[in-house]
Amino acid sequence: MAVNRSALRRGGTLVVASLVALANFAVSPEAATAAVQYTLFASPSGAGAACTQASPCSLFGARDKVRTLNSNMTGDIVVNLLDGTYQLGATFELVESSTIHDSGTNGFSVVYQAAAGAKPILSGGQTISGWSQYDSANNIFRANVGTSLDTRQLYVDGTRAVRARGDAVSASLFTKTATGFTAPSSGPYSGMSTWGNQANIEVVGAKQWKLFRCLVGSIAGVSIAMANPCWNNSQLHSAAPFDTVSWVENAFELLDTEGEWYLNRATGYLYYKPVTGQDMSSVQVVVPVLQTLLSVTGTLDTPIQSIQFEGITFSHATWLRPNSAEGYAALQSGFLFQGNAVIGDISTNLYKTPANVVLRAAKSITFERNTFERLGGVGLGFEFGSQGNRAIGNVFRDISGSGVTIGHTNDHHPGDSRSILKDNTVANNYIT
Repeated sequence: MAVNRSALRRGGTLVVASLVALANFAVSPEAATAAVQYTLFASPSGAGAACTQASPCSLFGARDKVRTLNSNMTGDIVVNLLDGTYQLGATFELVESSTIHDSGTNGFSVVYQAAAGAKPILSGGQTISGWSQYDSANNIFRANVGTSLDTRQLYVDGTRAVRARGDAVSASLFTKTATGFTAPSSGPYSGMSTWGNQANIEVVGAKQWKLFRCLVGSIAGVSIAMANPCWNNSQLHSAAPFDTVSWVENAFELLDTEGEWYLNRATGYLYYKPVTGQDMSSVQVVVPVLQTLLSVTGTLDTPIQSIQFEGITFSHATWLRPNSAEGYAALQSGFLFQGNAVIGDISTNLYKTPANVVLRAAKSITFERNTFERLGGVGLGFEFGSQGNRAIGNVFRDISGSGVTIGHTNDHHPGDSRSILKDNTVANNYIT
């Protein structure tokens, strides 16, 4: 028995049945009669405004076509994404405002879905080519990526590589001072004052449930002054301050292990030490450059609503804030101290790790059977004023932060009830 997926969409209805239960499977009359008013097509190489299967639009072109069709819908508008990687040069934004309308209307939905048999990928990554051997003795390759590229992740043939880092150290190797740490006078970390590009060196420390990451401010001999406000903020919680070094990373001098990489933003060179057997002329190297792949945003007066995403992979996004002097001054649960933080003032001094796919002032938005992977922030975030949305049957994997987050500490006791986050469903997802 085949189930027509489009017949299950009306009103956000979801029915999941196993084969052994199909004898009892029933579709409500409303769901069974749901209409499709328009069917559009997009492809990675699409262009123009026809949006047909023979002449598909780009992803952004299909969105713009929807805007001419959705003012008074009598059925769903289905955008079929044909197979391939949609290389996003900018965030794919769906908006509801006084002038831009991406919502479904009259109780019908705008559906962005994988076309039959297709596996569309929305990617915020950039493929890096032009590798040449830089250091034959240590088998280090490099490519010129320009000084404007910034990232915290790199993937080689789909596998996350390790940013150049030193060995794990014992708690007593570095000694805490008022402004940072005293480095050891012998061993691999003894010469840090001679290392290049010191402003991008990152010191990492674990303390109980926290992991801190702060940039180096300056190094004089064995004295390391950490960058602020990260250092000051990482001392605020006396029960678990940043007081030990677990390892140091993001220095060319630490690029000594197969599978490690290093980006020198000052010179624009990206370095990689390949794993045995990797051929740099044929491997695929991708660095995430976008921080937001998809933004679904309305306002309290005009919430965005009735949009569905099905069978799409959201991949290759980064999060760059830890590359700044703010660093990663952890509190807990992906919340960070920021600026001139003070314990207790959560409304102004906590920063939440952002999502690479985010909803704000959104209603009745559904993510069903999608994949969120190779991401540097949070996978999916339900933010300010999001109500009645659903994440059902998705896969979340290889994500630097959380899989799904709902709300913010700043959202407590709102003056406008429309800003409350409520009735959002996260169910039957696989998070690993």
